[in-house]
Amino acid sequence: MEKPIQHGWNHNRHYHNLILEQCQPTMNSALDVGCGEGLLAQVLSARGLTVKGIDANDDVLVTARRRECGVKWVQGDVLTHDFGERQFNFVTAVATVHHFPEFEAALARLRSLVSPGGTLVILGLAKSTTTVDFVYDVIGAVQHQFYTKLRDYVEDSAPKKFEFPLTYQQVRTQARACFPGCSFRRLPLFRYLLVWNHS
Repeated sequence: MEKPIQHGWNHNRHYHNLILEQCQPTMNSALDVGCGEGLLAQVLSARGLTVKGIDANDDVLVTARRRECGVKWVQGDVLTHDFGERQFNFVTAVATVHHFPEFEAALARLRSLVSPGGTLVILGLAKSTTTVDFVYDVIGAVQHQFYTKLRDYVEDSAPKKFEFPLTYQQVRTQARACFPGCSFRRLPLFRYLLVWNHS
């Protein structure tokens, strides 16, 4: 039997609540970049935001469209898609930016889509190279074993890419150059969190 689309745990879904903490009550529009099956976009819509989810892969959007939650689903490349003059209060990109050919160009494009007073949140992956990175990786491996025994682990249908062009240090350096004042956090489960508030 097919599992309900809202159920299940994985590394990205583990951090959805952390992402949602960055969404302020005054925000009314959101863009989920690389939305995949659309779970995060659905939650944002349930909070009353007008949400657009964009993904280059139309196959995963088949699942997203089944949600029937008021989100506008768009098949396209965020780097080239014509949003007109539209900007969004809350822009998210979960396990997405390492798929883009040019990291700095992707950051610049995402920055342009955040309205003044809005927030960009990137949950990303990168290459481990330092002792601290490897400590986080060990913690993540233990967490993975722990949570997969306690929760219903699911693999989202979105295409995966496990070749990372940048290290965590390089991501942090380039992000701070593009987004002065942003916060960067290394996380277990092989992720980092980048938050930038467009003041």
